[in-house]
Amino acid sequence: LSAAFPGDGFIAEEASEGLVGGGDGGGGEGSLLGQVLNTVRSAAGVVDSESELCAAIDLSQRGAVDRFTWVLDPIDGTRGFLHGEQFCVGLGLLDGGSPVLGVLGCPNDHSASGRLFCAAQGAGAFAATPLLCGGGSGE
Repeated sequence: LSAAFPGDGFIAEEASEGLVGGGDGGGGEGSLLGQVLNTVRSAAGVVDSESELCAAIDLSQRGAVDRFTWVLDPIDGTRGFLHGEQFCVGLGLLDGGSPVLGVLGCPNDHSASGRLFCAAQGAGAFAATPLLCGGGSGE
């Protein structure tokens, strides 16, 4: 989002200081920061270094701006997430402080491929089940 909309605000709960100062002495392969970097690399492959990961996480501290601001809750339902149960990823867009777009991704929505819910001001609300690639095997 930051690359596509560099002038937009961005608000989220997390900051990298929890990973960097996580009581394990900072970075490195076995540190919490190193473990998160390895997980992000294997899942998305979009971050190459610990400093890039921290910079991406710290976009959450950019704050609101007058026009468009993205609001992210990367794990809504922490208890469900930790137990491999129901949780969602929430993303909203504010225009001048008013909500105009909302998306919930629910990967464990009691179905093989999860559910996606979205709503946009003036366009209504929709739910979808993502299509699986690879002949329905989920791979």
